[in-house]
Amino acid sequence: MGLKSQHHLDLEALQTFLLVIEEGSLTAAASALYKTPSAVSYRIKALEESLGIQLLERTTHAIAPTTAGKRLAAKAQDLLEFHRGFYDELDAIKTGIEPSFTLVVNNLLYDGVAVAKLLAHLSEKFGSAALNVQKSVFTGVWDYMVHEGGSFAIGAPSHHSIDERFVTTPLGLVEWVLVCSPNHPILRTGIEVDGDSIKQHPVVNIQDTSTHSIGRPAWRLEGQEEIIVPDLETKIHCHVMGLGIGFLPKPIADRWIAAKKLRALSAKDIMRQPSPMSYARKKNDDGRIGNYLEHLIKRNHELIQPFLSPLIGQNAYGQASSR
Repeated sequence: MGLKSQHHLDLEALQTFLLVIEEGSLTAAASALYKTPSAVSYRIKALEESLGIQLLERTTHAIAPTTAGKRLAAKAQDLLEFHRGFYDELDAIKTGIEPSFTLVVNNLLYDGVAVAKLLAHLSEKFGSAALNVQKSVFTGVWDYMVHEGGSFAIGAPSHHSIDERFVTTPLGLVEWVLVCSPNHPILRTGIEVDGDSIKQHPVVNIQDTSTHSIGRPAWRLEGQEEIIVPDLETKIHCHVMGLGIGFLPKPIADRWIAAKKLRALSAKDIMRQPSPMSYARKKNDDGRIGNYLEHLIKRNHELIQPFLSPLIGQNAYGQASSR
């Protein structure tokens, strides 16, 4: 029996075919579908005729898929899932909801609990969208937005876009504090330190996650040993354990200093300028999730506040970003 050049797949017949294989019986499949065995058998035979190939081996005691049947079963599930997902996406597009949405969050502003709460809220409000979150480090935020299809960034470095396809709105500044462990040897001469004494000890930095463009070099004095870690949490614990010194956002540093886990250093000849942070999205993007996130930021909503807590100063809407 040769394969025909054109085939018209009946999706209901495919679902019936998969159920017959799963149950291993026409009678059981018919019972699950509230149909007669003859109706199920007719639908399977019609599917075989439309494809021009036998899909099931029928014996007195059992039914099993042929080689072609196994192949079709492997592909049919994907096809049915695609079909369901495709119409869900069309329905979402009609309502203005993005089919998928990726939120990119700067590592410095990332809060796992806040992310989970925000995702739960967005999932309840925009249930049809596939939601994703990407944690990125410094230039990696822009890298993901530009090259990996990010939808919305919280904590894009700079108050200006690096790509004309995106628009940015200021959120505030990261003000830096140089810190070390209370038992760090650099404190033997007091908290007043200079570049020469700092150079004698390793600095702990976070690796920029940019892969498509050149990442920004982390702060380090010439000739200073550097310890590279993947995220802010690891960096903080390295400082607490005395592995090295380094800069932390002021509100974060203040909490650890108040807990007597870290000490602030006063470096008379070492300055680090505040880092501006923005939120970013594509120009002319009118997707409902992006618009809603922007609305939450403008309202300084409690779901957004944890992301802004490491920032100092005023955001674009005149609301204090520091907590």
